[in-house]
Amino acid sequence: MKASKQSHARGHRAKSKQQDNSKEFDKYYNSVYGSRWPSLREALLKPTVHAALANTFIRPAATAACVDAGLVPLLSLGPMCAYLRSKPAGSYPPPPLDPASALRMWYWLDLASVLPVLLLQPRRSHSALDMCAAPGGKSVLIAQHLLVPAAPLLAPPLAPPLAAAATPTASAEQSEAAVGSGTADKAAQSYSQSLRQGPAAEVEAGMTAATAVRAEATDVDTTAVAARPAVANGEDGDTSWGELHPGVVDAARERADAGGGTESQHTSHRKPPPPMSLAVPPTLPPPLPPGKLVCNEPDRPRLQRLQRVLEEYVPVSTRANLEALNYQGHAYWGRNQACCYDRVLVDAPCSSDRHVLQQAASAQRGVIAAADWSLAGCKRIADEQLQLCLAALRALRVGGRLVYSTCSIAPLQNDDVIERLIRRCGPGVVSVLPAMEALRGAVAAEEDVQAGLAEKAEPVMLGNGGKGQGGRSIEDGERVKEAEGNGEEPEVMKVLKAEATRHGLICLPDRGAWGPMYVAVMEKVGEMQGMGVAAVLRPQPTGMSDGEEDEGSEEEEGDRGKEGQEE
Repeated sequence: MKASKQSHARGHRAKSKQQDNSKEFDKYYNSVYGSRWPSLREALLKPTVHAALANTFIRPAATAACVDAGLVPLLSLGPMCAYLRSKPAGSYPPPPLDPASALRMWYWLDLASVLPVLLLQPRRSHSALDMCAAPGGKSVLIAQHLLVPAAPLLAPPLAPPLAAAATPTASAEQSEAAVGSGTADKAAQSYSQSLRQGPAAEVEAGMTAATAVRAEATDVDTTAVAARPAVANGEDGDTSWGELHPGVVDAARERADAGGGTESQHTSHRKPPPPMSLAVPPTLPPPLPPGKLVCNEPDRPRLQRLQRVLEEYVPVSTRANLEALNYQGHAYWGRNQACCYDRVLVDAPCSSDRHVLQQAASAQRGVIAAADWSLAGCKRIADEQLQLCLAALRALRVGGRLVYSTCSIAPLQNDDVIERLIRRCGPGVVSVLPAMEALRGAVAAEEDVQAGLAEKAEPVMLGNGGKGQGGRSIEDGERVKEAEGNGEEPEVMKVLKAEATRHGLICLPDRGAWGPMYVAVMEKVGEMQGMGVAAVLRPQPTGMSDGEEDEGSEEEEGDRGKEGQEE
């Protein structure tokens, strides 16, 4: 009798996993999105659009490869350059390899996936944790911000171009150095201009700079330079005082001013050269050391894919700053490494609604099986997402930033998780930042970083307060004011069409063709009083018994993957 009861229970559970939940699916999301749901559902059923994100570690080669492949520039922001295929052509082929570095030229991903990294704002010297890292697109983006050298491709001139002119007895070698410095300065200015113009001009600028260096180098008359000392040029370009012996320079100037003597008649129409503003290398703080990135993935097969992606996109010379782990995120960081990271990204496993819809339409004739999606399963996933966020806060330093993201369109896995996190921790522990303002500030910060790279390639003229051309404040508050004050929406917001929610923002494919992607950004403002390991790890299921949660935890494991998000 007992055996038959167990057999009946197993059969009932198997039958429930195969039942059609299509009506429940549509009913729930129709209650959330109302009249918008039919158009959103149709957009979710369309094939996911991917953008090609150029590999910043090999940016010149990657930029040229994108142009050669016929990709159209879509978005350029700081070190990030995204391209789009001009025409849909079926599947997305593997990106080509760079012959010099053996790295992939670009990474295919849904462009909405850059939002979590933009809001995370990782910088060199930061210690960052990507708690749910596979398949690896966001990890590559974070690594580019943490590990790509801050110095531009063309360094500023080693000596002022006109420094030798200030000393009449300068040697010929110093004169040649001055000429070479002027050439390097022109090349640097050409490169910095290409940085501001975007990826399309970068390859051309590099070729132009190299051509200018070669052309000017051939025009230098080294014999003439070696035969006479370096001189200061007059306004008409001829030598005025340099051919005279240094001891009679003052006497010659007096005769010229008095109008007497043959030499004074020859030079009386000229004025002494005005004092020149010497171009000097900018006074810059020492470059920040590279950061540290820990990538975690609890699923072993997905971990192998993550490791392969890191090997294909990150140079060997910087992989010492990368670490790939295989832990259950909420358990490991709930117990270990408290207050160790400046930035934590929780790109949480979710119900993957778009993947569920597309799979049902292609393989199951529109039938959404209970094993693939159920409202109870969404609630169980939300409980796990909350535990990941609690563990992330424990691992985060006070003052650090936590970004939570999903590819779900269900509010109970998005804003509701943030709401529960605030109630659980209190306002003295976590502060939720207004996502739209944070995005504007992040965009301005990326532009400031790129402008700083360009300014390092340009000499700073004395008398401008020590700031480079176009210099801006580095304070986040002023960046936001500047972005809002000009009345123009950042380009990334125009492209992604992000919409504000209660605690974050969301990209939906019926508005901007990207996503879905939900993002919320938080800062840790204090330690979690009374929130020890036991409190962080204690589950708090949503409206279910402990038995129901235990029964469904393994069944939902496969549903929480984001297989279609970045592929």
